[in-house]
Amino acid sequence: MPTLPNRTRPFKGTSNMIDGEAAFEGGLTERLSLAPFARRGYGVSAEHAAASGLDPYKPSSDIQSYGAGAALTWKATENLSASSFLEYKRLAGPAADSSLVRDRGSKNQVVIGVSATYRFNFSLQ
Repeated sequence: MPTLPNRTRPFKGTSNMIDGEAAFEGGLTERLSLAPFARRGYGVSAEHAAASGLDPYKPSSDIQSYGAGAALTWKATENLSASSFLEYKRLAGPAADSSLVRDRGSKNQVVIGVSATYRFNFSLQ
């Protein structure tokens, strides 16, 4: 059984600095998934199908999703930065065919997030 994790191609697009303190990035995404990982996220076993009313489903390896996203990172100080991002993705292939997605979810997915990063200045010498 393969043990490689899902693979995501990173944003492919532009990166622009704004006044030397902020960066804007955006582009396209594509996520590939191996069967064991696709089953974990989108598979429906016979036991779970009986309990939930969903159709049993065993996905294979293939493209999982594609989409577009954008991120804005602001450097507040030398050590502190804040970021926000927005990504739209559309499930494809075996993920989109899952009874879980078809009956209880959506092929259209939106992810929104924010983060803060603090960099400590220390040395191990």
